[in-house]
Amino acid sequence: MGKRLIGILALALIVGLTFSAAYAEVQNVRVSGDLNILAVGRNQFDLTRGVKNNKNDDSESYFATQMRLRVDA
Repeated sequence: MGKRLIGILALALIVGLTFSAAYAEVQNVRVSGDLNILAVGRNQFDLTRGVKNNKNDDSESYFATQMRLRVDA
């Protein structure tokens, strides 16, 4: 009973994947997107410059990447 059920479910999965691939082949699918890359470097950027005993490092750098993907069907 168990092997037969697994066989039937595997056959149903194969048939389902076959028909979904044929259905997607007929449709118009458009894939688009963009990529934003941002880098910021700051040197001697200190808002507490006149304060005594300020030993903070005044240099900072940031790097960010954003990806946007759009799929239209």
